[in-house]
Amino acid sequence: MNANHVMAIFEKDLKEFMRNMMLLTLPFIPPFIALMYSRINIGEDALPLALIYIVVGTTFASVTAGGMMTI
Repeated sequence: MNANHVMAIFEKDLKEFMRNMMLLTLPFIPPFIALMYSRINIGEDALPLALIYIVVGTTFASVTAGGMMTI
């Protein structure tokens, strides 16, 4: 395979990555959501109910936005 051909494919994929917002945010959303869920405790140190609603709402909004960006 020609090195110029490989570089052209790489540049095309890089441009597509920068244009598609879903591909740009995909690596960052799961660790952020995992961090938010790891902070939710059941017991004495439980988070306020409003914060739990925010975390769950953010999760659903991220999934919905991801689906819409993919379409």
